[in-house]
Amino acid sequence: MSALCLLGSMLGSPLHAQVSAAPSVPAAQIAGANTVATVAANTGPAIDSVERADDVIRDGARQRAAVAARYAKDQQACSTAFFMTRCLDAAREHRRAELARLRTPEIEANAFKRRARVIERDRALDEKRLKSEQEASPDQRALKIRDGRPPAAPDAGDGKARTAKPPTDIRPDRPVAQRASKPLSAPISPAAQAANAASFDRKAAESAARQRVLAEKKAEKERDRAGKKARAAASEAAPVAP
Repeated sequence: MSALCLLGSMLGSPLHAQVSAAPSVPAAQIAGANTVATVAANTGPAIDSVERADDVIRDGARQRAAVAARYAKDQQACSTAFFMTRCLDAAREHRRAELARLRTPEIEANAFKRRARVIERDRALDEKRLKSEQEASPDQRALKIRDGRPPAAPDAGDGKARTAKPPTDIRPDRPVAQRASKPLSAPISPAAQAANAASFDRKAAESAARQRVLAEKKAEKERDRAGKKARAAASEAAPVAP
């Protein structure tokens, strides 16, 4: 019985030494991977300007580069670990959690910039429409309301705008009353702008999420394939024991 115990202790000692020699960084990552995504997810000032959104996007790019560098170091450390597959899985999970933490503020920043562009575009259109109506002569404005067509440009020949004549090509199938009842294009309300921006943001976020998932899956497959090739090459190059 004592001989069996002695043999077991002799066989178990090298295995324990190999496991203890594995890098400790990926092991710590296993414990922290589930909490990283929830810590500081919405830290920093709220995004209330385009400049702040640009700062968030630039900061996210820098942090993504740091995550990539740490992941490369973790992969290198796992190459000497006894349980290499488990170590690589922990490193991948830690990288995924950190990227998920960075994704939320980036999505908010891009959505804010899109909404700002929509609001600015609508404001420019409203200003252009108002300026066009203010520059039109009274007869042109009356013609526009009656006929539903934009006022004619003033004649630049003598510097004076000529009075627009009523149209003479009125078609029988389009009565004047019907044309006069046609409403003018009204400015887009803030509620409609917000609804359009929200719909656009939702579709853009869904499309971006699908693209990221596909890219991550493809990258995972490429890394797994490269790892298998490296292990196969290492096993073929290893000398055969006599």
